[in-house]
Amino acid sequence: LNERYLLAGQAMQSAQLVITSPMTRAMQTTGLLGANPSARVRVDALGTERWSGKCDEGTPKSELLSRPSLPGLEQISSWEGWKDLPERWWPDQVEDQFQRVEAFWAMANKLTEE
Repeated sequence: LNERYLLAGQAMQSAQLVITSPMTRAMQTTGLLGANPSARVRVDALGTERWSGKCDEGTPKSELLSRPSLPGLEQISSWEGWKDLPERWWPDQVEDQFQRVEAFWAMANKLTEE
């Protein structure tokens, strides 16, 4: 586990752009691994896994932004994407997963061109 953590941290240190899901566990991982200080970190619902059960339901944006005391979430208010994130951002059972994947790639390509 320590070796995987080290490798993940090294990858984050060399990243220029990190896109994270607004799922608390994903943002904590992003924050704890520590992105390159000059990297752009973006919160985007398109990076969230598909809905497969109650555990995949998210937390409203306003509540997420009030949780900076959780480990790894100290810097989340400075990350990009909050303005565009709806209050209820998580997918539902009937979402077209393939359409979301295409939308994610389009968004990621646009961000890398900026």
